[in-house]
This record gives sequence, structure tokens and C-alpha cells, in this order.
Amino acid sequence: MVRVRLCGFAMLAVGFYPGYFLFAQDAGRLTFRTLVSNLLMQTSPFAKSKPPEDSASVTLPGRLFTPPLVAPLIERPQADRSTPERAFASMRSANTVNDHAWIVENFVPAERAEIQKMLSDASMEKRNQDYYKTIRSAEITGTALLRGFTILLVREETDTGTARRVPVTLARTPSGWMLTNALSNDSTFDVVFGALRSGTVEKQ
Repeated sequence: MVRVRLCGFAMLAVGFYPGYFLFAQDAGRLTFRTLVSNLLMQTSPFAKSKPPEDSASVTLPGRLFTPPLVAPLIERPQADRSTPERAFASMRSANTVNDHAWIVENFVPAERAEIQKMLSDASMEKRNQDYYKTIRSAEITGTALLRGFTILLVREETDTGTARRVPVTLARTPSGWMLTNALSNDSTFDVVFGALRSGTVEKQ
């Protein structure tokens, strides 16, 4: 059950505080909680043989940002992968303008061929375009660590005024921070995803 997020190809984190990300990684722990019925992986240890009304939760290193970090759109020459937040900015912007080359280069090298293949599928490309067309603004509300990867907690506001919360996973590489789908089939990540989609995130 792979949840590839073509979304997340572009937006520069203008106005991010110097050193803010490093501070965030050492600032505490977050508990992600949701109902078993909200999990996509119903055979995982968090859901198997449990009633839908049971709670599933995980606690990870991380913190919430107060205020959230605004992620404005940028132009491709402004792309900067020196921090996860700036890499997210690049991701969102690339998807918004549907620049295939830019979208692909935001991913870790090992996943680029698969992303290119997905973008060559007309129906999938249209779904990705339609998704990004609806996003009016985006902000990063927090960050968490899981299995050596950084998860940005993103809140997107649509042009209809509704909000959706999504996790964006990044890996640190010799060329900077890049998107990865390495956690797509991870049961702990599924709880994080469920908590953002329909649940709670609390600092400890």
C-alpha cells in the first residue's frame, strides 16, 4: 500500500529562522494518536485483531512550531535543499507549476525513475495537478524523526477554505535534503499519517 506523495515538490521556506531545524530536533517528543479505523494498514500490529474504536498511538522525537513556518511558493532558481523546510518549499513549488524535471530532482536518486514513470501516466499526472491547484497556502506545523528520516507535519489550506494535514518524509543526502517514499509501507508512519488526517498530535 504505497502512498507516494508527488505533492511536495516545491516551496521555499522564506523566513525560516537560522538554526531552527536543528533546535527542533532536540526539543522533545510528540505523541500521534488516532482510531484503528483510520489506519490504512489494517493488518499492521497497530490494527490487527483490534476493534475499530480502539486507539492507536506512537511517540516520536520531535516538536511543534509556534507559530508554524509559512512555506511560500518559489521560482526554480531559488531552490535550496540545505534544510528539510527549504526542500519542502522546492517540492511544493515544482508540483504547483508541474515542472517534471524539477519534481523528479527533489527526490532521492534511487526513487527518481519511479517518480518519472508515475509522471508519464496521464491520469496520475492530472490527479497530482488537480491536487496542487487547490492549495492556497501551506505551513509546517512541526517535525518528527522516524527510522533516521525527518517527517515534516504540513498543514495545507485549500481554495475552498478547508484544511488538510499531511506528513512529508525527507532524507538527508550528500546533495542536501530530498523527498523519499521510504516510509510508505511503515506501520508506525501509518499511525502518524492517520493522526494527522483524523486524530491528534500532542507534545510530551
